Amino acid sequence: MTGVSTEALHNHPEGILVQKGSVEVYVGRCSRRAPVTRVLMTDTVDRADVTTRQIRRVARIWSIVIIGISLVAAIAHIVVPEPVATDYPPIENLLPVVMFLSVLGLAIAWRWERVGGAINVGFFLAHLGLYWIIRGEFFPLRALPMFSAAVVPGVLFLVCLWRTPSRGFVKSA
Repeated sequence: MTGVSTEALHNHPEGILVQKGSVEVYVGRCSRRAPVTRVLMTDTVDRADVTTRQIRRVARIWSIVIIGISLVAAIAHIVVPEPVATDYPPIENLLPVVMFLSVLGLAIAWRWERVGGAINVGFFLAHLGLYWIIRGEFFPLRALPMFSAAVVPGVLFLVCLWRTPSRGFVKSA
């Protein structure tokens, strides 16, 4: 360990533990083999953690945009109602309600990522399924990218949850 400037040197039963800042290096022997060196990162910022924060930030900004557009559309619909159609089936009201619940999931995801992301993705898929059941045809493909923009933040919230070991699905070794 010559030439190594350290802040602290600790004796360990099987070798030496060297600390320099937030990095710990363990030098020891494993059975009768050559010395083994392990580097333990204790307080360093993990790249995956930074990426997760960036994904979460994108999901939150994107969800603000989607919630804002949805609120403007809802307020416009209330202020200037559409003329009442005589042959309009009441079951058609179910589609905007399910899409509203999907957008509501984005607001919930700010506090509870798992619940809000699942609500957003689940109700979006329910909207596509109900459209197919009610109208007898699949959702128009030319409109799908525009409506899919409402589900992307929910997927990003679920990705953030999956990438966070303390709250997500990642098992620690």
